[in-house]
Amino acid sequence: MRTTKQTIRTWIIAALAACLPALAPAATVSLVQVSPAGGETVVGLGSELEVAVVVSGLGDGAAPSLAAWDLTLLFDTSYLAYQSAEIGDGIGGSELDIAGAGTVELITAGSGSLNLVELALEADPLLFNTQPDAFQIASVVFSVDGFGSSEIGFGTVVLGDPLAVEISADLNPLSVTTAPVPIPAAAWLFISGLGLLGFVRRKRRF
Repeated sequence: MRTTKQTIRTWIIAALAACLPALAPAATVSLVQVSPAGGETVVGLGSELEVAVVVSGLGDGAAPSLAAWDLTLLFDTSYLAYQSAEIGDGIGGSELDIAGAGTVELITAGSGSLNLVELALEADPLLFNTQPDAFQIASVVFSVDGFGSSEIGFGTVVLGDPLAVEISADLNPLSVTTAPVPIPAAAWLFISGLGLLGFVRRKRRF
């Protein structure tokens, strides 16, 4: 039996698939590391990695504008574990909610995958011409579960404008490097002291 989420997602894909043969100019969807800041190496098991999903290359106050999107992120569960996700920029809400009518949002996590969907309930092309040319559409938080190098990439990506014309997408995945937490020198001295104390105690017993 189909769920409401499956029905809405199928409707979005069907609407975009029925668009005009010509695609609107290409936009770019990028994954950007937000935390740790500055693209620093993620350290320590259980550390959090926050990634922003950013769309750019749209029209600046003109078409093409984004009114619907459906994308799947892929990641290696040997290194990363999904924790949470949020649609929008986390501050001002969603740039798809131009008229304040709201959006339909779907977040579906799988094993090594995460599907994110947003559909504007208001689709007046003139309103969407006020949309900026680049903005954050979602953020995702992972926890670090292993050490090494991995990539957060894309599966299916569909972008649509207010007229249900598909916008082609260039994709920029994110490479992630994880490493053990270095133990500070003071901690090494403390650990060494405990080891020496244990050795002295054992020696006194003989």
